[in-house]
Amino acid sequence: MLIPVLSALHGIRARRLNPMDPGVLSVGIVQGGSASNVIPSEVYLRGTLRSFSDDVRVQLADEVEKAFAVARALGGDYKVEIQRGYPAGWNDERVAAWMERVTVDLLGAEVLDSSRPGMGAEDFSYMCQAAPGAMINLGAALDDGTKRGHHTPVFDIDERCLPLGSAILAETALRFLRGEARL
Repeated sequence: MLIPVLSALHGIRARRLNPMDPGVLSVGIVQGGSASNVIPSEVYLRGTLRSFSDDVRVQLADEVEKAFAVARALGGDYKVEIQRGYPAGWNDERVAAWMERVTVDLLGAEVLDSSRPGMGAEDFSYMCQAAPGAMINLGAALDDGTKRGHHTPVFDIDERCLPLGSAILAETALRFLRGEARL
């Protein structure tokens, strides 16, 4: 019953969501059994749901429940528990503009990368709900040709970027305190 459930889960993004609405469903843990020649009585799946909108997040949760219903249709059973995680992170446009201006002033416009938003989860989103804020991605890649994604066993950074990030944050705060930027 595991394969039909996994197939149904992986079909959610492609077949059940509006393709214009960003959303991610990832299964990161599949755990079951203790011997290679014994069919397990239980299998546990763990994953993550991410979206920019609460409506899509609710739809993802509903679709996960429907995907697991395939197990019942085949004579099995299931229990779905979804723990609401971090909210989507949104930068305050004014704060982001201040940080961009500071970055250009300190390091030049050529260092800016206006990449599209990503689907990473970050607890900083709670701070931006409480007060206007913005999160920047600081280019920290090692120049060794190895792709070192976040939350991977090979993650590493070039620590020489840390003083630059600190300078951007400090200068942004100073300009705000001097009244050069207002909310």
